[in-house]
Amino acid sequence: MYWCGINAAYLGLRLIISGQGKLSSNPSAIKKVQQQPQNFRMFANNMSNIKRALYNLCMAYVGARIAASTEAIQSAQQSAGEETKSSAGDKYETGREMMQQETNRNMAQLTEANKLKIALSQIAADGPPLASVQPGSLAITNNGKFYIAISAGALLYNNETYFAVSMASPIGRQFQGKKSGDNFTLNNKVYIIQSIL
Repeated sequence: MYWCGINAAYLGLRLIISGQGKLSSNPSAIKKVQQQPQNFRMFANNMSNIKRALYNLCMAYVGARIAASTEAIQSAQQSAGEETKSSAGDKYETGREMMQQETNRNMAQLTEANKLKIALSQIAADGPPLASVQPGSLAITNNGKFYIAISAGALLYNNETYFAVSMASPIGRQFQGKKSGDNFTLNNKVYIIQSIL
């Protein structure tokens, strides 16, 4: 429960510093925050750095997909141009049709990658911890660490594995609106949310 306490204290600290809500004038809440370990600010900064790094890894994943699709489209178009100069008859038509199918497939992949980029741009890269899982959250569970952003698979950062999942994915839908301490079952595996960053 250490993570949960740090999470709650961080939210309390933000409210005290910003002067929002009744918490800023609540002496017991201020005292509670002051009693947290002295390395709390370093912990909060580290969590923010992790989320920023995961966001950047997702951006790099999207960038690589866009670059690969663009390159494949250009290559197919170049091949089609060369085929036009050197072929005739049925062989030409078959080759041209195959290249057009390849171009269409890569165009669809490029469109999907651009959608991922737009979805990612709407997420706060290093936003503060929230009470429930939302896009941009980092959910720590007993069965892995999940960055709720886009479906980019396993991401490695500082020798730790994180799973980038979208809110629309099966596991993302299970996470939606859940709070620290909640659990869900997916594919006969129980996930207990230990903290949300």
